[in-house]
Amino acid sequence: MRCADLVGTWDGLRGWLDEQAVLVLPRLTGIGATSRLDGDVGCECPADEADVALVLDRLRALVERFGIRAVYVGQVRVGPTGQLASITVRAPAGGVIHELTLAATWYGAQDLDLDRTLFPSDILSSLP
Repeated sequence: MRCADLVGTWDGLRGWLDEQAVLVLPRLTGIGATSRLDGDVGCECPADEADVALVLDRLRALVERFGIRAVYVGQVRVGPTGQLASITVRAPAGGVIHELTLAATWYGAQDLDLDRTLFPSDILSSLP
């Protein structure tokens, strides 16, 4: 899901996770059943605030319902300053990995040619 204020959204979520005493651990990789918390929100256009709130509420409800004590977060940073481009939060619960991916609007808007390698400089050249 593309998010207009990725940094602010991530800061808010990270603050809430901290208040709930949920550890934020490095990226989780693996295979198995996965449920996308943002699966019904299209990624072709930036999500509005209501869509962002909806998927964040889903993650919060999951954490509270299952008493999750840790989530696993992968980040994509680009450019010389390490600008945050995307985060993926994974929360294992009930035998399933629940996943939420948020990408900066500018990062998700790339017109990608899947037959070539995409370099960070390609993305940086299109930044506003």
